[in-house]
Amino acid sequence: PAQPNATLKTDGSGADLACELHLTNAGPLAGDQVVQAYLRPLDVPLATHPVETLVGFERVRDLAVGAAATVRFKLNARDLLLVTAAGDRVSARGAYELRFWLGTDEGDAQAATLRLTLAGEQHVYERFPQP
Repeated sequence: PAQPNATLKTDGSGADLACELHLTNAGPLAGDQVVQAYLRPLDVPLATHPVETLVGFERVRDLAVGAAATVRFKLNARDLLLVTAAGDRVSARGAYELRFWLGTDEGDAQAATLRLTLAGEQHVYERFPQP
């Protein structure tokens, strides 16, 4: 099985968040691995939001025994938007988890979790057309 660790980086400008997951094949055979990244709101003050949202996935091919690989994801502001009950897409302050999952023969296994917090006021990026 792959043994991961993860990091989250930003330049502080409000631009993309760079996420890296480092994998090492600790199993007895070479193989492929699919890494999935999900964003999960924890204490977001909206009445409705998904439990978690897929924000990226990447396949690592032919990872030899003992070999390491780095999977990179970029999250932008749009990846962090939630939809209100009225259908508006908004940024919502609060705590989030970025959860990485690995596809395995036994099913999916959680690999690593990073926490992030969005500060500031809620901002409406797109209004849903109203009748």
